[in-house]
Amino acid sequence: MKYILGFLILLFVNNSFAGNPFWIQLDKKIIKSLVAINKDSIRSLEVYFLGKSQDKNMIELGFGWKVWAPSKSGGYISINSQFYYYNDSLVSFEITPNLPDEMYLRKRYLKWYRPFFEVSDENRIQPYSLNSNRLFQPLKEYDGKISRVDLNKLMYPSPNLTYSWTGGYSNSMQSSRIFFKEYSDTLDAEELEYLTYSINPLTRFYALEELMRRNKFVFEGEGRQSKWAERCFREVPKIKTLNGCIGSKEDSKSLVYYFSQLK
Repeated sequence: MKYILGFLILLFVNNSFAGNPFWIQLDKKIIKSLVAINKDSIRSLEVYFLGKSQDKNMIELGFGWKVWAPSKSGGYISINSQFYYYNDSLVSFEITPNLPDEMYLRKRYLKWYRPFFEVSDENRIQPYSLNSNRLFQPLKEYDGKISRVDLNKLMYPSPNLTYSWTGGYSNSMQSSRIFFKEYSDTLDAEELEYLTYSINPLTRFYALEELMRRNKFVFEGEGRQSKWAERCFREVPKIKTLNGCIGSKEDSKSLVYYFSQLK
């Protein structure tokens, strides 16, 4: 009996370190299909993520910008992507490969990925992107001059467009809002206005909020700032927000005015 038990334990240990063969084959298939594509063929990359579906579930960012964020799921990993379009023409994309949590599988996966993605000496894999710098720049409507280059990192648009104060199971503050708050105290009115020209609608709304928080009358009247704020609201009239764990789409202008009263 003890020999049988020992054999079963050994079999279990071997299988544990070998991994789930079905999941591994699923992962290998989606990785090999991707690395076989010519990296310069953007259309082929779009087709890869479309799969059998011909519908791109676009997220509206306003001002002619849209983002499509498909992914390919295997067993242990998924391959994520973001494709950014301006007036329906592709401007930029980023493909983010993932590795399994199981360390004993990583070398094998890195070998499969390596023809397509850059792998660092620390066995870290880098996303593959095109023209990502454009996403850190303001909308073409901006005609001012701001010298603070560090503000551009607030511009990058995420496909996760949830505009709330707190939410989720832990009812914690949204990570994008925390990131913005790290900068907000250092921003003057001109810099905040610059951020209202971000491609990212969350950044636009955070900046409008902060301007209103400092001066509740800033957007009253028929001035240039007031007209721009109204256009921002028209471009994204409704946006997802959270009330606890419950998500819903609400009027963006009303949300900005409400959040501007909170600190």
